[in-house]
Amino acid sequence: MGFGDGGTQDDGYDNSQHLDKNLWSSLLRIDVDKRSGNLPPNPDSDIPGSGTGSVGFLIPSDNPFVGATSFNGRPISPSALRSEIFVTGVRNPWQFSFDPTTDELWLADVGRNDREEVNLFVAGDNGGWAWREGGVAGPRSGQLINGAAQAAATLTEPLYDYGHGGTSFEGQSVTGGIVYRGSRIPSLVGKYIFADYVSGNIWSLQKGTTNVVDRLATEAAIVSFVADPSNGDVLLLDRGNTGTSQGTGRILRLVQTADDTTFPATLSATGYFADLTNLTPNPGAWPYDVNLRFWSDNADKSRWFLLKSPTDLIGYSRDAPWTFPTGMVWAKHFDLELTPGNPSTKRRIETRFLVKTASGSYGVTYQWNNITNGQPQTEATLVGPNGTDLILPQQRWHIPGRGECMTCHNPTAGHALSFNTPQLNRSGSLGSDVGNFISLLSGNGYLDQNPGAPIDLPRHVRPDETAYSLQARVRSYLDVNCGYCHQPGAGGGGNWDGRHHLTLDQTGLINALSVDAPLNAGDRLVIPGNVNGSMIYSRAAAANGYTRMPPLGSNVIDSEGVQLLSDWIQSEASALTSYDKWRSQYFGTSADGAPEANPDGDSQTNFQEYLFRTNPLVRADVFTPSVTLNGGQVSLAVPALPGRSVRVERSTNLGTWERWNAIGNDGLSRNPSLPFFLAAPASGPKEFFRFRVSEN
Repeated sequence: MGFGDGGTQDDGYDNSQHLDKNLWSSLLRIDVDKRSGNLPPNPDSDIPGSGTGSVGFLIPSDNPFVGATSFNGRPISPSALRSEIFVTGVRNPWQFSFDPTTDELWLADVGRNDREEVNLFVAGDNGGWAWREGGVAGPRSGQLINGAAQAAATLTEPLYDYGHGGTSFEGQSVTGGIVYRGSRIPSLVGKYIFADYVSGNIWSLQKGTTNVVDRLATEAAIVSFVADPSNGDVLLLDRGNTGTSQGTGRILRLVQTADDTTFPATLSATGYFADLTNLTPNPGAWPYDVNLRFWSDNADKSRWFLLKSPTDLIGYSRDAPWTFPTGMVWAKHFDLELTPGNPSTKRRIETRFLVKTASGSYGVTYQWNNITNGQPQTEATLVGPNGTDLILPQQRWHIPGRGECMTCHNPTAGHALSFNTPQLNRSGSLGSDVGNFISLLSGNGYLDQNPGAPIDLPRHVRPDETAYSLQARVRSYLDVNCGYCHQPGAGGGGNWDGRHHLTLDQTGLINALSVDAPLNAGDRLVIPGNVNGSMIYSRAAAANGYTRMPPLGSNVIDSEGVQLLSDWIQSEASALTSYDKWRSQYFGTSADGAPEANPDGDSQTNFQEYLFRTNPLVRADVFTPSVTLNGGQVSLAVPALPGRSVRVERSTNLGTWERWNAIGNDGLSRNPSLPFFLAAPASGPKEFFRFRVSEN
């Protein structure tokens, strides 16, 4: 049985590199049958109780450390020896197995920030954690661990290790597998089959003087491999999703299929575009744009969508992902200035397709010719299933493999990530029709329901839309650039939810810990006023010792997005993200803090003061909009409330209310440092206005 190092990510409890402390950071071998000739274990001080119970196992007499008197150059007391240990120096052994033919021990060890590893161990080996992480220096390289120096230890290098990322030979969390000894896939006999839980890559490894690793398939959330006892087939246990919420699990079988040669070899052969010169699509495919671009390393993107049948309908939702009919195809084209800021250096890089199927979706990519040589770009060719990397004059560009596409374009996020309400709630066109794009989709029969007035729908705002609050811009940015993984059921490893329609409190961002222990003890996901202590910032900026997020699809830091996060954390981010937290600050546990109470005697209850961001103990501090009438035009000055949605409603009789038809009355949180006015023509001899304020 295998045990990790007990937590804190970097062996903070000193549980690695010992034989006389506890059972952490080790692979154990015990005899539960209590065979004759085997040995009783030493008492374990970590086991609670009086020590009067009976031992349920024995130590095999040939365990490698039986009788050891020293380890890593340090003496060991015989009474403290943990002779259960078979292999030591592992961080988080996630599945081990024995080759049924050779009895070789294969063990996969989950890494920290840098490497995932596959080991071929023998009795008594030391995997090296926390001095080593895979084949590179670990977080405690060169340090004394449990009094031992690294130079005094004999460490076993991994048979194979790989880096963190989303390419076809990268991942985030290795899942150990088995050596295939079946007969139905002859090409895999004798090879080790394993996977990465996050990237979904499933590989075979042929050991040798030079190890050969081949990518076989893609399926995220694989947690275990076993051999079918009836025929030796590889069975995979699929948890269902890689997030913190449990998915629908399945047991899968690895089978061999014919090579997929159905994808057209060139972009022109797909028939999607009538003219590659200007990327004019064939009839039925329509261009569209989005409110907020997903960061793609300074690339400019063009987008189109196509429905297979004119009777197909798209399932509309205000806040959730839309649903799409089988056969719907999206195309996305990437242009890039090879010298940033110089439009004359713009070149075509790649064109991607995402295809909706009955059971999910898949993606394929075409790479353009003559990217760097200045020659005319006339065609794009199909990229292989593993993707490819381009070395451009000023940056590295990664074209994703087919499996990589699904890491982000996952079912939980809705497959087509930016084909949704907050992204498409903008101006656009369908043929000769011009207007709000969602309204055009509805009016032309593409949606299964009427979404209503666009101004009542959510929309994302760009970082440069400074009329809106920093929080509104940050929440849009996080939804588009992080939310596809960071939500229940998706692949994000953190405890936070980036979706736009949640309140800030519901995201779990403020003063919250991540799943992984922070590099610095005081760091949290977001600490209002403390940029460098906020892991969201550090991850986006690859700063303060943290590796960059997202881990795939990008090689260039988004400086605009990083600055936006920094500005928000320094100014508008507030720890008072719920009424209970607000009440505790002002009232403690006093009954004066009840939502309906009004301790300062003004016209507003405590809950209204919380929404209005006013002081409930200062009578003069109240939410005070003002109204003026000038030349038949009604103008309202509205105090801007960061983190609040404010909509103005109008009535002529105080009985029937409707949204006031004023430009900008969209409910989006406004910049508190700028005046905010709503204006519209007066529509009667008397009008009444009220404000609907809610958290966002």
